[in-house]
Amino acid sequence: MEDKNNISASLKERLLSKLQYILSNEFHGEKARIKQGYDRINFACPYCGDSSENQYKKRGNLYWKSLMFHCYNCSHHTSVVNLLKDHNNALNSVEDVTSVLDYIAENRIDTKPIEYLQVGVFKGLSDLAIDRSELMKLLNLVEIQKGTVAYTFVKNKFLLNRHKHFAWSDKKNQLYVFNLSRDNKVIGYQVRNFDTNRAKYISFTIEKIYNEIKRELPKIEGMEKINTLSLYYNILIVDLTKTFTIFEGPSDALLYPRQSIALSGVNKNSEMFDEIPGARYLFDNDAIGRRTMEGKLKRKKSVFMWRKFIKENKLDRDIKDFNDLIKFCYFDRNTAYKNIDKYFTTSPYDILNI
Repeated sequence: MEDKNNISASLKERLLSKLQYILSNEFHGEKARIKQGYDRINFACPYCGDSSENQYKKRGNLYWKSLMFHCYNCSHHTSVVNLLKDHNNALNSVEDVTSVLDYIAENRIDTKPIEYLQVGVFKGLSDLAIDRSELMKLLNLVEIQKGTVAYTFVKNKFLLNRHKHFAWSDKKNQLYVFNLSRDNKVIGYQVRNFDTNRAKYISFTIEKIYNEIKRELPKIEGMEKINTLSLYYNILIVDLTKTFTIFEGPSDALLYPRQSIALSGVNKNSEMFDEIPGARYLFDNDAIGRRTMEGKLKRKKSVFMWRKFIKENKLDRDIKDFNDLIKFCYFDRNTAYKNIDKYFTTSPYDILNI
């Protein structure tokens, strides 16, 4: 890091190398090339595949100022950390991950996140929700069935009792993970691809769903906030006046037996929850998850102490998330998961215990 407004030339070179590797595996010829700009790099979006007609049309952009990626074709928006992780070429140096996360935090644009949690935004999202059975017909989806890869995947996640959140596409070999309202209407979803040559996970906001089913989106005030909120799992179900736990991904949030929210990725904006007394964070037990919780703890937000929990309960240090923990406890006949509530802290002195 040279200063807070510039990443080092060597880190930029490593990021470019990793992106080029992803593009070379996804595309060929002109479509696999990166176009250099003054404040960004421009390349074919590896999430949606970009244009199928014009190989020179590249609508994916990574901005050096923020290290955030945006595609102007599919509207996918994420950090460079998630972009690399989603395409199986994650940063493999803790120092690089730390540098990038620090840089993103220092250069984040203030979006007044609490505005996303206003009553009008919730109502707007609820009004746009689509009936689950109707959406399944429009997308040609079926319920998950025994003997299929989808059923095995959901079973291994211990989520068969949450089957309403899942549907399957035979045509696309994709598992759909629905973000539901209290009355089982869909406000967003995440697609899990089982084809290895495609991005493993792709998130769909409510606006993107309307585009997918070719339905005109009604003009509603605050649509940008409504669209953003549709990515947060259980957001229309959880009671924000009580204690709730925030996870990175839907599988953890759907498995957790009490109030929970999932961000659809560790770098999704979670600041909107920071001023809510009952919010607490249980991110993944990896370098990015722990680093993000350390940042929360420095601001005295409630976070989970993975190191202390694993050590005191004599668990496998390789447990990577809540889902992993439950599987370990099930097969090892261990009841450590019942003690989770004891391992949240708001004291910055506990930073070494995360």
